[in-house]
Amino acid sequence: MVAIMLILVTVSAVATGILPAGNVAAASSSMAAPFGSITGSVWYDANGNGVWDSPAEPALAGHSVYATRLDDGVGVMTLTVLTADDGTFQFPILPYGEYRISDS
Repeated sequence: MVAIMLILVTVSAVATGILPAGNVAAASSSMAAPFGSITGSVWYDANGNGVWDSPAEPALAGHSVYATRLDDGVGVMTLTVLTADDGTFQFPILPYGEYRISDS
């Protein structure tokens, strides 16, 4: 059985969502502040239910996660981080705006 890798994203502690592997989703902050952050977790979703059933589904350490800042839907800047040992990642101090989060 092929399992799906999922990314759980929190945007400036305002919105959350699940992103299936290989897909992207736009995330924006509703804060008036000029900066925000995007944090999340990446794991191997063995049963495909979209819920992190830890410890049965391991976190993915050292996995690349990309945040592309969008300008009218067009990517203008891409940042990359690696997940920590526990599968978490963070893009701190991002300029306010819309970002596409992806794993490829």
